[in-house]
Amino acid sequence: MLAVDYKADFDLIKERTDGTDIVIRGCVDPKLIERKDWDTLQESIDQLAQKSRDMPNFVWGCGCVTYDTTIESMQRFRDMCLSA
Repeated sequence: MLAVDYKADFDLIKERTDGTDIVIRGCVDPKLIERKDWDTLQESIDQLAQKSRDMPNFVWGCGCVTYDTTIESMQRFRDMCLSA
């Protein structure tokens, strides 16, 4: 598995992993979840969904969240990803 930071160059990652069975975990900024910045988080999820199109082994992630991040916020993030 390759964990990819939210600032990563997805075009390069696609180029380097094309034709492999490597699982790519794309991440959004975990601070957006902690701050409950749902509008900006939705924009990030939409961008990540677009970038990860045609990546069959893609999974969603958010890096490390702090203890201040609520379970409800993580569940909302999960639901947003499922909708994307």
